[in-house]
Amino acid sequence: MSDPAREQTPTQSMLSAAIRPGSLNWFTCLYAAPAPRIRLRALFAFRHACEMVVQRVQEPDIARIKLAWWREEIGRYANGNAVHPLCKTLLDEHGEPLLDPATMARVVDAAQMDLAKTRYPQSDDLLRYCRLGGGSLLSLQAEILHGKAFAVDHQDALLNIGSWIRLIELLRDLRVNLAVGQLYLPLQWLDESGLTIADFDSDRPQPAAVAITRLLGQLTRAQIAEHTDSVAAGKLGAHPSAAASLAMHRRMFDKMHGSDYQDVFLGKTALSAFEMMRVSWRAARRAARQD
Repeated sequence: MSDPAREQTPTQSMLSAAIRPGSLNWFTCLYAAPAPRIRLRALFAFRHACEMVVQRVQEPDIARIKLAWWREEIGRYANGNAVHPLCKTLLDEHGEPLLDPATMARVVDAAQMDLAKTRYPQSDDLLRYCRLGGGSLLSLQAEILHGKAFAVDHQDALLNIGSWIRLIELLRDLRVNLAVGQLYLPLQWLDESGLTIADFDSDRPQPAAVAITRLLGQLTRAQIAEHTDSVAAGKLGAHPSAAASLAMHRRMFDKMHGSDYQDVFLGKTALSAFEMMRVSWRAARRAARQD
């Protein structure tokens, strides 16, 4: 018999799934003060809820209805009338939105593109998707950690920084995504190589498949090089929580690049909990010293 005291509410289950102990999100929240930490947890759970609609709801029509509900909830949130506990957490003491509802809606837009299994003809199309999903999420994190004015002033830079974070996630999850028909590769690259999705589903991929993965890595490296040294990146990284998140993503990418992207196919791209603890703690400590 289950213990009622230990049973979680649906919202608690969402938070537990999105911020698993030892996960990247967990370490990102760890270095935030109590109030921002609660809001970061709610934000990550909101994004996770949208992702789970795409990944776990079998009926596309039902999935579209669920995402439409989240869009309606964002409308209620904008008016201070949120009904979901996660969105209520993101209201201030006066019932006013702490986050930009339009930016939250773009997270749902990205999930809808995932649900539709949108294809990306060229690398610029993929980057626009990454700005929409990863960039919007980072902008919302910046609002929590630095305030709305900061995010507005540096909106474009935050979208660009978030785009390379999302590219790193796509590299990490390449085979998992391809296994469920999610293609986050420019169609031009596939056409020029003559490869299909099935050619990537192997621990020992064809040289052409590895070459395309390197191209995705090169695209990521170019985005990092172009946008890491911006003023917004420096100010964002001055917060221990943001610094920890950026450092863990960079370490994950460096690990993939160091393996010549073989780790992507071997399923070894994720950082261990110990490695995340070491990398995030060092980055957070440096940021705290600079603050």
